[in-house]
Order: sequence, then structure tokens, then C-alpha cells
Amino acid sequence: LCTTEYRRFFQGYYDGGGDPELETAVSETVTCESGWNIYAYNPAGYTGLGQWAEKTWTKVASMTGYWAIYDTYEQGFNMAVWMKVSTPSSQWSCWPG
Repeated sequence: LCTTEYRRFFQGYYDGGGDPELETAVSETVTCESGWNIYAYNPAGYTGLGQWAEKTWTKVASMTGYWAIYDTYEQGFNMAVWMKVSTPSSQWSCWPG
């Protein structure tokens, strides 16, 4: 895990209105989903740090204007926004708890 990328992701997360109290849960989820590999790809069609389904990424990106799936900041921002309109445990199988 590159500390710079971790910071960049969470800068996006906080800029997107992410809850600081959920930082540990978000970090654990990303670790489990992708191992913090921005280019992670699952043959089932999931991509990036949060292993986004294409249709989910398209929905949240259309809300935020952040479309770059391989940009750490934009993934953090979009994750924060998506968490506000969905239930994290229903979106990410690795969500703790």
C-alpha cells in the first residue's frame, strides 16, 4: 500500500463528505476488495479499489462528475457519495460488521 495513494483516496473521500468515523471500515473494505490495487479487476466485471460494478460506477459518476475509475481521489470521492445513497454492507461484500 502506497501511503500517498491512501492519503489521496481519503482526501477524495473527505471532500465527498465521507464520515471520518467510518475511515477504518472503508480502509478494511478496500483492503479486502482490491488490496489497494487501483487496477484490480474481477472477471465478474468489478473494477478498481472498491471493485465497482460498471452500472454502479456510472450512476455515482453521473452524480459527481468524477468518471476516472483508475483515479484514487475520484474513487474515494465517489465511494463517500455512494455510501450516502446506499447501504455499504449491501454494496461491498467485505464491509465489516
